[in-house]
Amino acid sequence: MSINKDFKIYEIIFIVIAIIFIVINCLGLFEVVHFTNNVQNIFQAIFTMSIGIAYIRKSKVTGVLFIITSILFITSILL
Repeated sequence: MSINKDFKIYEIIFIVIAIIFIVINCLGLFEVVHFTNNVQNIFQAIFTMSIGIAYIRKSKVTGVLFIITSILFITSILL
């Protein structure tokens, strides 16, 4: 069984962005740093959007679902 190591540069960039924003979101969740709910939702939207972009080439359904989730986070911020 071999592991597919064919990553594009944009996938690596968006995975790094996702890791950064999930760490920031966890810091807010554990109240190490205090964020408002809107800021937490922005971080979650950036996380899910970057995961969706990174995985859309591997699995179209998963990538599209992550992108739809991030759009829903953004609309919850605006409303």
